[in-house]
Amino acid sequence: MPEPKAKRSKHIFLFLRIAVVLGAIILGICWAYQEQRWKVFLRINVWYFAGALFVFIISQLAVGFRWWLLLRTQSVYIGLWTAVRLNFLGLFYNNFMPSSMGGDLIRAWYVTKHTNRKFVAVLSIFVDRAIGLLSMAVLAFCCWAMFMKGQLLTLKLPSFAGFAGEHKVVLLLFTGIVLVITSGLLLNHTTRTKLGKVYSKVKEHSIHAAKKMRDAIVMYCRNPFTLIVTFGLTLCMQSLVITAFWLLGTSIPGMEVEVKYFFVFFPVSWVLGILPVSIGGVGVVEGVLYILLWKFGGAGEAEAFAIVCYQRFIWWFASVPGMVINLRGAHLPKDFSIDYNKS
Repeated sequence: MPEPKAKRSKHIFLFLRIAVVLGAIILGICWAYQEQRWKVFLRINVWYFAGALFVFIISQLAVGFRWWLLLRTQSVYIGLWTAVRLNFLGLFYNNFMPSSMGGDLIRAWYVTKHTNRKFVAVLSIFVDRAIGLLSMAVLAFCCWAMFMKGQLLTLKLPSFAGFAGEHKVVLLLFTGIVLVITSGLLLNHTTRTKLGKVYSKVKEHSIHAAKKMRDAIVMYCRNPFTLIVTFGLTLCMQSLVITAFWLLGTSIPGMEVEVKYFFVFFPVSWVLGILPVSIGGVGVVEGVLYILLWKFGGAGEAEAFAIVCYQRFIWWFASVPGMVINLRGAHLPKDFSIDYNKS
């Protein structure tokens, strides 16, 4: 029996994403070989690498548990292992789609298949992401304030005024075109009527969504213990993961970077990984972390390159369960009358 078209297309896109990442790996290996940086990989301690991978997988189980707690706060009753499976599916898409937010969109789509409370289920994902980002920022800031306050990292960013002065002709031309098009649309009666209808629908749906969001926020505020527990759990797991990466770094001969730099630089690079400019933050996370460890942490070029590559390899290896879940369809509900403890 021929494979259904939709399933075949899903597999094609899956393998295309994997092919893109494998291509990036091959290019990275070629670059490392050309620069003689590959030699440092031969000196890695396999047990430290396996330990860091194990700690990272445990942290993802904890993230699934954290999301499950947030769902229950909103009376969305899906199974714990369902939440864990969807989290690993999201991790896979995070590492094989643009930015580290792609997996959140996938989780948002599939969690609605498991519950009738779709809006609050989707909202819980963004609350889950916000807790993760906030804990990273708090961790980086506290470690910087305690251990590195006297060391300022100065980055020169181009000012908007300078950019506008340099490209003023292009900006004026663009502004003029936008004004002409907008004026033409508003002067046309049919266009104004259609825009009015669109505005009315958007306004209606926005008010409805705002009410649901308000109710959801009130529900979270009535359960501050859940938020405190999830935030504390996140801080603990992120600290364990960073410590594991630091221990992995210490196993590289010549890698003499103090642990305080890991606790500041790693969260900063992770936050920047959400920018939708690459697949899974590939290149962005590594580039930022490489520069910080090399320029400010005192690591050698080869050693800094090795640790950022090991981090990416660990993320990819930990994404394998998500790939299996995706291929087997284990992220879909067996039965569509969901919220199992409700009549």
